[in-house]
Amino acid sequence: MFYRKQYEAIARTIREATEPRESPEITAAVSDSGRFIAETLADMFAADNPRIDRPRFLAACKTGETA
Repeated sequence: MFYRKQYEAIARTIREATEPRESPEITAAVSDSGRFIAETLADMFAADNPRIDRPRFLAACKTGETA
């Protein structure tokens, strides 16, 4: 189980990694990958820690799915 600071760091990393790129095609691919990673991690975190707020975590990742 992680601490809040660690969940925040992971969300920030996903957000930074999925920032728009120079090409719309690359931006779309990176966004799709980031969304998949964020959703997968959110599920894993929720299974490990029932206090995890999945929509809040996804919103912090800013990958397209928000609360």
